[in-house]
Amino acid sequence: MLNLIKQILAREYQNITETKTTKQASQQTVVKLIESVNPPSIGISTDSWTSVFTQSYLSVMVHFLTHTSEPITLIMGVIPTNNHTAVHTTNEIESLLNGWHIRDRIEGMVGDTTASNPATAKELGIKYHGCNAHEIALAVNHALSVVSITPFYKLILYYYLLIILRENFPYC
Repeated sequence: MLNLIKQILAREYQNITETKTTKQASQQTVVKLIESVNPPSIGISTDSWTSVFTQSYLSVMVHFLTHTSEPITLIMGVIPTNNHTAVHTTNEIESLLNGWHIRDRIEGMVGDTTASNPATAKELGIKYHGCNAHEIALAVNHALSVVSITPFYKLILYYYLLIILRENFPYC
């Protein structure tokens, strides 16, 4: 069973790390879209995680509005990384922004509340905003850890919180 899981994850990893040709083609398409829309400012959001097999990933999304105020969100990349330090994350994001030719147009960054995200934004010279949904989830997790209720009710409360967060913070 463990080998089957590893094979599935290996296929997913292969899908995430696109071939250079496909990556360049999709990047060129997005650059043309951004140039045609010409938004006055662009924001990014990030998320990082480590798989159960200790492979670290960093995802970076770009956000902007069209002239008709339609929100556009595009995935810039899901990058296998060695770690989640601010220095490493800054280098990866800087490389993506330069490759997409939008480095000078980035106004701010939204990410979870880990220490590396504010440090990354500071290194990039952009504003940082912690994701409210992450902050609320951390507060509720802490509250649930100190309240004396059964695990069943904790699960129900946590599930209810997720529903509320998804309705009120759809982009986090």
